[in-house]
Amino acid sequence: MNKTVLLDVDGVLANTGAAIHAYAERWFGRSFPKPETWQSYSFFQALGLTDLEAKAFDNMLRVTDEIGWTITPYPGACTFVETLAAHRDVVFVTAPWGGLKHWVVARDSFLRNHFGRYVDVIYTGAKHRVHGDALLDDHPETILKQPATASLLSRGVLFDRPYNRGPESAGLRRVGDYDAALDVLLEMTR
Repeated sequence: MNKTVLLDVDGVLANTGAAIHAYAERWFGRSFPKPETWQSYSFFQALGLTDLEAKAFDNMLRVTDEIGWTITPYPGACTFVETLAAHRDVVFVTAPWGGLKHWVVARDSFLRNHFGRYVDVIYTGAKHRVHGDALLDDHPETILKQPATASLLSRGVLFDRPYNRGPESAGLRRVGDYDAALDVLLEMTR
């Protein structure tokens, strides 16, 4: 029986930040910091929006209800998943975006269009409740949220992004690209 690797989608495989950035620049009519420089997991904070702007932008995203259709994969993501899936079972774990009616349908389409036959997806904001032999995620909290009886801390791998380099991620296993992720995940699930 193959070992199972759980893959987060946003920030690991899907360049959701680029879609959010494009919407923000178009909607506000001004420039914002590029996603590759963001220092916060919250895109409202990363963009430097005031509370009023964040509320208006969030409302616009909900009213237009289409951002999920504009997300693209990071370069190399498709090859990474294809290579990993040749050796391990791959399950995508992703949180639904509450208030966006199209999100799950758009996410399913994104996964099918870019990762084809490897699509096995679990929608949950509680990824720590999903069983797998390894997890690749860009959010330290997901790895650290494991119950004391679980060992995802030893099974979790943090995909390096500027916004996850804070003290909360100290001591977590970290990879900076898909080649390193593949090596670490295959070794961990041997």
